[in-house]
Amino acid sequence: MTKQIFTVLAASAISATMLFTSCKKEIDASFTKSFDGVNFTLDSTSHTGAISLSGVDVSTGITQLAADKGFDINKIKKVVLKSCTITINDSIGTPSITFDVLDSVQATLSGTSLSTLKVGSANPIAHNGSTSLTLSMNNVDVAPYVKADKFNFNVSGANNAAIPHKVPMTAKLNFEITATIVK
Repeated sequence: MTKQIFTVLAASAISATMLFTSCKKEIDASFTKSFDGVNFTLDSTSHTGAISLSGVDVSTGITQLAADKGFDINKIKKVVLKSCTITINDSIGTPSITFDVLDSVQATLSGTSLSTLKVGSANPIAHNGSTSLTLSMNNVDVAPYVKADKFNFNVSGANNAAIPHKVPMTAKLNFEITATIVK
């Protein structure tokens, strides 16, 4: 009798385990990761032509996002930079600097052991006195950059006029992350 009870209990335990594990399945889910305050400075220059606006390191915080959303960073399938808006925050000069002094802008990502990847651009830039510019995105997979602890966000372009003083700027980056999660 003891043997029969043990057999029934073992079979029940195995059945319960199989039922519990068979209910879990892997699905792909998408998450948004935004970096709202990527601050950098456009240096003053008297020459016109090709210029580098900035290179700034951005901490990804991907480990915390993965923990909050319940996925492993190794299960990230794809990351795309969906939008990038750059804003000029000039309150120093008179008149204030606008995007009228720039003819083109391009944004790239780079990182330790990662090549430089162009992610977006604006060419030509409308000369309408705007202090905000939304780039056209290349929709390339940037997963290795976001999986790293940090990446470098670089902005370069071409100016058509002198820039008389340093100009504070801010970029807002919105990424879409697709990862496999267990439900």
